Amino acid sequence: MRGKLTILFSLLVFVSFFSCSEKTKVEDDLTSITISAAQSNINLGESLTLSVTGNSGKSILSNVIIFVDDVAISGLTFTPSNEGNYSIYAQYKGLKSNTLNVAVIKLAATSISITPSQNTLAIGQTISFIVNDNYGVDVTSESDIFIDNSIITGTTYTATQSGNFEIHAVFDQLESSKKTLTVYKYT
Repeated sequence: MRGKLTILFSLLVFVSFFSCSEKTKVEDDLTSITISAAQSNINLGESLTLSVTGNSGKSILSNVIIFVDDVAISGLTFTPSNEGNYSIYAQYKGLKSNTLNVAVIKLAATSISITPSQNTLAIGQTISFIVNDNYGVDVTSESDIFIDNSIITGTTYTATQSGNFEIHAVFDQLESSKKTLTVYKYT
């Protein structure tokens, strides 16, 4: 029995050594990496999925660092927050990939919506408003906000009288649908 265990142990050591040295050989043969994406232009609000492969053709999924305009991001997905042109490359174990140039385009909005922080409030309370375009982009700071067809200053409103009021927003010649804001007298 002891002889069988010695043979089994020797076999395990040999297989382990062989598989480790094979792994090192594959890693040592890596001389270049390539970053790619399915497209080079995306719309603002969309995400770009990136892939990195070695010169062997195998995907590299871990320990790879992606840089967008020389700033490291986490993961293999880039979701831009601004329109513009971006340079994207990868680094892996001292190797640097090619550089992708990606254009992020902001499509013109076709509609907007206004969202109050609450729909009902008491006299003296303050609410705030958020205006988004149909792509989900916050355009509040660039919008005009109206309460009963009177423009307010800024993006907050402090109620001074009770009643039901219509609110809406206007951005770049687009008008949101009207919503009702109810202000009550606190008793």
